[in-house]
Amino acid sequence: MRWETHPLTSDRYDDLAKVVNPRRRAHRCRCLAGCPIFDETHDSWCETREQRLIRLSEQQPPAGVLVYRDGAAVGWCQVAARNWAWSTPIHPSGESGSLAQTRVWEISCIVVRPGIRRQGVTAHLIEGAVEYAASEGACAIESYPVNPRGRIDPQTASVGTKIMFDRTGFRVVGVTKMRVSRMSRLVMRRELS
Repeated sequence: MRWETHPLTSDRYDDLAKVVNPRRRAHRCRCLAGCPIFDETHDSWCETREQRLIRLSEQQPPAGVLVYRDGAAVGWCQVAARNWAWSTPIHPSGESGSLAQTRVWEISCIVVRPGIRRQGVTAHLIEGAVEYAASEGACAIESYPVNPRGRIDPQTASVGTKIMFDRTGFRVVGVTKMRVSRMSRLVMRRELS
């Protein structure tokens, strides 16, 4: 198998849509929670999710990476500098000041295309996100996964699981005040410098 990872650009929009919402259902999450381009400066509540996803694909720097297996898009990882609006309630692990806000990056969403889950895609996604963040000057990368006792639904799994990040060199450094499906979200971190 041949694996490739590429930052999201507007010419890869259709690949992103195939991964996060292949049937184009209007109610499906499309990696929009907390996206920095959807703040008070935009009338984002009037946009459709499709319009928001298109705008996400036009963001600079790119808001994440797509992973391809043998030329087909199979996964998406939303990753960006910590200065995203949704980060405030996470209470990250200790830095302060603007340098920390831009040099520490966050993985906020991981999606594997239906039909190919549990085939090792997430490891490639996380490693691709780490490499991308490092290439943009990140000194560390954090994630906020859950630690389920058994299987969980794909929507809940989009925040990631502890084992996914354990396998790729992240370490638990704290617990957030946020919860998903009644599970606390951890703070996991990997130093890049």
